[in-house]
Parts: sequence; C-alpha cells; structure tokens
Amino acid sequence: MAVTKHDVCEYVGLEAEYLDPVQERRVDQALAASRLWLRGAVGSDVDMDNPMAEELVLMAAGEMFENRSLTDDRLSKYAGGKAAASLNRLAHDAIMQLKYCGFPKSEEGGGAE
Repeated sequence: MAVTKHDVCEYVGLEAEYLDPVQERRVDQALAASRLWLRGAVGSDVDMDNPMAEELVLMAAGEMFENRSLTDDRLSKYAGGKAAASLNRLAHDAIMQLKYCGFPKSEEGGGAE
C-alpha cells in the first residue's frame, strides 16, 4: 500500500494526531515532493506499492521534513560524509533497480511476500 501521511509521521517520530497546522503542512508537502521525486527519478510508471519504492518515499520525505538546508552541520566532517555516502548509494541502487529491473506490479505478484 502506498505511503501515507501517518507513515511519514511515524518515520520521523511524530504522532499524526497531534500535529500542529505547520507540521501538518510540512509533512504533506514532504510526502508530495518525495512522490514526485521518485516518479522523476524512476519514471511515471513506477509501482508506488513496491516495498523499495515505499522505503525511498519514506527516506526522501523524512529527509525533506527534517533537513531544510543543503548541508548538515550536525554531522562531523568525516562520519557525516560516510553516512551520507552510504545512504545516497543505497537510494541510488534502489532507484536503478526500480527503473531498470522490471519488477512486476503489486497486483501481478510483485508486492511483499
């Protein structure tokens, strides 16, 4: 099933029932932007119910919600670069697989077992 606002809230550690209007708008915007990002990266026919696609949407929405700058000052110069590189490599690999591996659509048996 496609990622919901509640899923994003859970991913970033918020309780969806207690969001203030600004947080709710940010979560909605991050979710919409992350879906568009994945469709742009993979193609408009991406199966948004594929578990890898769902995880990428959550990762992107979480990143967009939590980090509003182009650099992350919280991470050290060395550990931060390695952590970001690992995450980016994982996301890149998943995008390439979704784009080129021809996974069947969920209704064709491509969903989680």
